[in-house]
Amino acid sequence: MNSNFRLLLPAVQSSKAKVPIIRAFPKCAYSSDTGDIKIPKRIPRGPTDILKALSSCVGVDPTAAHYKFHDDPYLMPYSNPNKRAYALSQEAGRKAALWHKVADPMIEAYVPTQAFTDESTVNEDVLASLISKQQVTDVMTVYGILKKRGNDVSVELKQKILELTCFYNSTDPLSEEWVEENWFRHGKPTGRVSQFSKKTWKDGGFAEKLFDEIIETGGNVDKASCALITGMIIHGQLDEAWKRFEECKQKGVKMNTDVYNALISKATSLRDSHDMAWQFIMQTLTEMKHYGLRPNLTTLNNVLQSLEMMASNRSSRPNALNTIAEFQALGIKPSLASFAHLIRIFQKDKRQMLGLILSTIEELEANSEALMTPRARDDNQFFVRAMESINHCGDRVLADRLDSLLHHAKNYSLIGNSHSESVYYRNYFLLVLGTEEIDDFMDFYGKYVPTLYIPEISIMQEVIKSVEVQMGWKHIPKLWGDIILFEHLRAETISYLLSVAVQAIMDDSDHSKAMGDVAWSVWEKIESGYLKQLSWTGEMLGDVLTLLVAAQELAKAHIVMDKIDRHQNSITGEPLPHSFERYIQACLEVANVDAALRCVRHCDARGRLETEQLLSKITNSGLTFDGPQQRVIGEIQRKF
Repeated sequence: MNSNFRLLLPAVQSSKAKVPIIRAFPKCAYSSDTGDIKIPKRIPRGPTDILKALSSCVGVDPTAAHYKFHDDPYLMPYSNPNKRAYALSQEAGRKAALWHKVADPMIEAYVPTQAFTDESTVNEDVLASLISKQQVTDVMTVYGILKKRGNDVSVELKQKILELTCFYNSTDPLSEEWVEENWFRHGKPTGRVSQFSKKTWKDGGFAEKLFDEIIETGGNVDKASCALITGMIIHGQLDEAWKRFEECKQKGVKMNTDVYNALISKATSLRDSHDMAWQFIMQTLTEMKHYGLRPNLTTLNNVLQSLEMMASNRSSRPNALNTIAEFQALGIKPSLASFAHLIRIFQKDKRQMLGLILSTIEELEANSEALMTPRARDDNQFFVRAMESINHCGDRVLADRLDSLLHHAKNYSLIGNSHSESVYYRNYFLLVLGTEEIDDFMDFYGKYVPTLYIPEISIMQEVIKSVEVQMGWKHIPKLWGDIILFEHLRAETISYLLSVAVQAIMDDSDHSKAMGDVAWSVWEKIESGYLKQLSWTGEMLGDVLTLLVAAQELAKAHIVMDKIDRHQNSITGEPLPHSFERYIQACLEVANVDAALRCVRHCDARGRLETEQLLSKITNSGLTFDGPQQRVIGEIQRKF
């Protein structure tokens, strides 16, 4: 791949103020103040400036849910599925309210869209209004009605319809009014390459038929061809788009910058190798120069996006830097999307990538208002990719600076959708967890959970693991409470938490009461039948038994032991030996020989190796046994 990028792009040369009324007061005769009164310049104020000023005086409450859930504080969601369901339900209610027409006078934005039929009264003005509102399917319907009635539609309006339908592929875009639906509409994305090259164009559809009509009626061939080819490229119909593109060049049809930008974005799909793809990009840029077409920010980002797809090629890095330099020479400054692409291009070189992120953050901190204004489609990818890469490099200081930048002013709107937000905080939490003491991490944890982030099961397991390694036993009750709130009740998570709780009481008996409460809460959750997909394992029951005994909750321990004995054939696995040993010792301390013997008989029935040792604890306890108890002891002893 040739990195010589110079000289491919064309050289480009680059009311009356209101004065506030001042009420003058007479000076006192003895005043010696002879200075002039300086009237300050009027500061323009918006309708919400007072609210913003009041808001700045109030700190963020890390224990509160998002404001959109404050209609009923008893129903605040504390799990990702509930957050999604509640937010979408609220918007569904708003949609339903559109049909309750009570406004007088009518407010157009608050009423449902009109359904058009063959009997509807329509004309070009209605069609133009629908185009401005981007109601694609309604535009197609009304155009069809006018065509059936024999009404003429101007060529200019047809061109606008063509551009609209090509851009949106003849489907309605999701309205920006429905923030939550837009926020949650994307699940976990599939592979970038497959998603990038997926064909969604509707062959032989409305757009292609309208294009033919425009050409037949003497419309602008250049504009119509550009709109159709751009739409085909964007929506994956590359073969037909390339064929039409070549035909247009042969016929002398002028292509615009949008067509070339679209071609550059699909360079890796149009060519078989990385070297050929880069040569295609260079040829395309040279062709733009030949036709006098000025590149723009989209051109820059599409070149970088294609280089990102070729990041495994070593030449991609110098080519990316040369591209940035060329476009800056043209006065085209990179956007956040440009930096996001650069991060992926340099991902395999940690040193260069960290230097790139550091210089980018410094530039954004110095010129926050100018550079943080969204200017490109993928600007919301910067923070997610930057945090992901910083976590990979393990730079905590840089991560904190990035997070401070994200929460500055209105920058949080650049976090992206719900999936991007989760990925951002997942990487941030993993980085802090790996670089901080557990007590400091839990302070950090409390600032973001559950206000901004609900940790996934994998993150909760990593936190429990850190508690185990650093012996932060006091945090176990907090983590168990959050596992319940976040609906992370899975067998492997609960089993691991119980095993760590057992380690806590063995290390420090002062935690016995708190760990016993956790164990009994686990028992109640599973026994209630609420979690039908969750069943007991022998090890889990053994840990619960151990924790209850340590907390001196022997009555509850008897209930657990009864469960172990009665359902021994349906429980997977076996309790650990120390669980039975501690239980028997606790029974003997209160002279409850029957309970101790029941435990030994259970071990004998299961053929456990420690049965003889457990029985000897009873016989050597110094307690007096009645006749039935002596018979049980004798029956077990005869087996040895």
